[in-house]
Amino acid sequence: SMYGLYARFDGPTSPEDYLEDHMSLTAIHLPVPIRLSCRLLSRGKRRLFGVDVAGLPMVEDEGILVPEVLVFLKELIEINNAFAVEGLFRRSGSESMMKRLRDDLENGLDVSTKDVHSVATLIKRWFKELPARVLVHPSIDLATVARDANQKVNLQQLLPPVYARIL
Repeated sequence: SMYGLYARFDGPTSPEDYLEDHMSLTAIHLPVPIRLSCRLLSRGKRRLFGVDVAGLPMVEDEGILVPEVLVFLKELIEINNAFAVEGLFRRSGSESMMKRLRDDLENGLDVSTKDVHSVATLIKRWFKELPARVLVHPSIDLATVARDANQKVNLQQLLPPVYARIL
């Protein structure tokens, strides 16, 4: 697994005192509500934004190797059931929240937020800050592609594999 889910326990005993191997979460008496945070595992400080996709750590997501940071941000959205939120990817997130999330991700710290608009905007910003634009890649000669209006072209096939996978 590329990340862990962590819960803060504020009590007289630590979780290790009563946890057993292969214990399910339903067997643990947790306070309600509980605040969970996600953290990328075994990572030190690393730039994740504004760098070449090929140099980023990759993980498999639905059978496709994609940058770990994109999968992590997508899962933050899923954890908060944000695909049901109206205006996701249209409304801007908070600049201060996006800066905190980005800094925490790049420093390998815990990441926790309910601000799904900031997470969605951070995904858009990740794409915007790529050194080479995904759909305006030098390997695509749009003049050649546009010569014949009747010819159907799959743009993903024209992209380098690493760029095709992140679409």
